[in-house]
Amino acid sequence: MQQLATAIRGHADTLVDQYDAHLRTMVGYSRLPESTRRELERHVLNLIVQCLEAANYSALVEYVDQQANQWVAMGLDLAWFQQALAVLEDILVPMIDSAEAGTFLWQALNRSQSAVWQMVAERAHKAEEALRQNQQLLQSVMDNI
Repeated sequence: MQQLATAIRGHADTLVDQYDAHLRTMVGYSRLPESTRRELERHVLNLIVQCLEAANYSALVEYVDQQANQWVAMGLDLAWFQQALAVLEDILVPMIDSAEAGTFLWQALNRSQSAVWQMVAERAHKAEEALRQNQQLLQSVMDNI
């Protein structure tokens, strides 16, 4: 895993360029200023390097969870955020040098994507519950009329 971390660190500028090229096509993300986008992309890649070096991906999952909450507060769709994590697979897979590194990277990104999808599901459930309550209220009003 150290070799993958070293490779990512050594190609950071190129990887940020590739990552940004993919993400700029996503609705919502392109609204962010370029400096903000590139800082976020570099941070994610550096975080992946740190996780590889520590052989622990919990920091990445925590970061993704925090960022997802911030994106929701900004009114951005979380589906694109999950796609941004999938783009990392496309960019980093060619650099994988061992089965151990590949498995670790897959697990780290999978757990991160799962955190986002769980948040999407929770928001959908809350919206459905609010709709159901509104329908019940409307039906109650109609019954009383």
